[in-house]
Amino acid sequence: GEDLQIAAKLLRGGKVCAEAAPVCACTGELTFDVAYPDLWSPEQPTLYDLEVTLSNGETVVDSYGCEVGFKDLVVKGSKFLLNGKDLFITGICRHDLWTDDVAFTQTDDMIETDLKMMKSMGVNYVRLVHYPHDRRVVAAADRIGLLCSEEPGLWWSDLSNKEITTRALKVLENVIYRDRNHVSIAFWLSFNECIFNEDFLRASVATARRCDPSRLISGANCNDIYETKRLYDKYDVDFYTMHPYDSTPKRMIKS
Repeated sequence: GEDLQIAAKLLRGGKVCAEAAPVCACTGELTFDVAYPDLWSPEQPTLYDLEVTLSNGETVVDSYGCEVGFKDLVVKGSKFLLNGKDLFITGICRHDLWTDDVAFTQTDDMIETDLKMMKSMGVNYVRLVHYPHDRRVVAAADRIGLLCSEEPGLWWSDLSNKEITTRALKVLENVIYRDRNHVSIAFWLSFNECIFNEDFLRASVATARRCDPSRLISGANCNDIYETKRLYDKYDVDFYTMHPYDSTPKRMIKS
């Protein structure tokens, strides 16, 4: 109802760092400034507690809490910069499953163990292939300190098929809305190893920018490197990708 109010506060170690005054729950927008936040990185995965409450002015009728963080990841020239410093990404791919008897129904401990083992290998990034993973995976990546990316489930799919691409773009939109507030998300990947389709490239970039203007967008591909550069530049994809699948760099250089 119009008499309900929503408020929020940000805490670190139980201490309030920032607070938004209550506003109308129906029409209001909560904003607050955080002075000199401690930034999140794989080396120092600093998290804050965000608490949001819904009240009738006197009594809290509902509340929600989650962990959030602050980071800045951009592309500058041929480099990734994380919080203003050069970032060399060393990563690994992860499927959201366990052994046959467990399959896709992992426990919290399994997820935590899996990601911690990956980080112990020295990686700072995990690519969550090729479909949205359980939301607990991204939350664990926040805590453990692993950059990650997510995808809509396309794998050697026919990107000229409108039924496939319409559904894939909706999945991409949904996973971005679900996970865009997780600090561990580095970027979104709109497809995996599909033959290029210009309409889909245009639409996937537009979808990602509309749903999450702050994040980078690309696609995981193994197409011709020159065609990759031409089309990625044409449709303003944020960075190039290439799966060379060879023991030599010959696919990455001009013969």
